[in-house]
Amino acid sequence: MSDHSEFPSLIVLFTANLRANFELMPHVSAMIQRMRSALLAENPRPILLLDLGGAWDADSWECQVTENRAPYLVLDAMGYAAVHADGLRDEDIWGMQETVELRLMDNTRPASWKWRDMVVNLGPNAPLPSVTWAIDDSATDGAIATSVEGCLMLYPQSGALGFLEAAWPSLEIVQAKTIPFSWDIRPDPSIVACVEFVQREAKAYAERTARSQHDEDADE
Repeated sequence: MSDHSEFPSLIVLFTANLRANFELMPHVSAMIQRMRSALLAENPRPILLLDLGGAWDADSWECQVTENRAPYLVLDAMGYAAVHADGLRDEDIWGMQETVELRLMDNTRPASWKWRDMVVNLGPNAPLPSVTWAIDDSATDGAIATSVEGCLMLYPQSGALGFLEAAWPSLEIVQAKTIPFSWDIRPDPSIVACVEFVQREAKAYAERTARSQHDEDADE
């Protein structure tokens, strides 16, 4: 790891295409926390945690019941700074943003993330220096990220945690790699509890909705 005491490098950890895999998420959280601890043991440094999209799944009952909100509640508990909330409609993003700390993003409105005096702009239309994600394509050479003139472009991966270190403020890539998700890592108990809570609430909501519909049908 490079060590820039005056101008620390930016660490970006990112996921994508989790597909509402609520059983896997506690393992991913433990993996992220382990990496965070190792990085911060060396020296204080900015660690930006992002999800690049695909956290939801149309076949997931939790997503069906909550209109895709469920996975974002879990990602919020996992400590993500921002997520590409491609499973939510614009009005749902605005409504849900009031209930979570992470930034719910689409492809049109930029956001920013701050660490001490460092301000990182996020999203496809963000001003430089910025961190964004590829929308329609992947790197032709298989790279997980590219950097051009202060814009760091991340390419969504599947089944792995992306790790990247970039110089600040040029965002020139120092190192980048993927680390496959592992079921062997002991799950984060707090996220296990969060998943159980979200699923319990989703089930209760579905039951209330079904009863309400039944009552309406009976009144007709």
